[in-house]
Amino acid sequence: MGNERKMSGDDMQTMKNIVVLALLGAATIAAPQALAADATGNWYLGAGLGQSRAKIEDSSINSILTGTGATVTGTAKNETSLEGKAFVGYQFNKYVAAEGGYFRLGNFSFDTTTTPAGTVHGDIKSRMGWNVDVVGTAP
Repeated sequence: MGNERKMSGDDMQTMKNIVVLALLGAATIAAPQALAADATGNWYLGAGLGQSRAKIEDSSINSILTGTGATVTGTAKNETSLEGKAFVGYQFNKYVAAEGGYFRLGNFSFDTTTTPAGTVHGDIKSRMGWNVDVVGTAP
């Protein structure tokens, strides 16, 4: 119960974007062209939704804070986040396609309490990125 946190405005917007991406992905799967076995020379869309994880190291936080004379009494971490991606691709033939997309990996945070009384809060924001891929398919 000590790790509860309210969703911020950024988290809510991320959640809305991910829902839109998931619906777009479901619509793409339902499209007959996306299911064609010999789809060549066709454009396609896709989306993904999943969980990303971070490893927030207590030892790094502790060493920084003990250098200031503080004693660490505990650290609460949020090391998982919902992530999403969307992409568009072109199938050149049944073996080769090219894709380009956008992804967002999520946000992570920690709160470390110290003696003398204090709290250090940290946010790790893996905002977004772009990708271009060549996709090979085995028959």
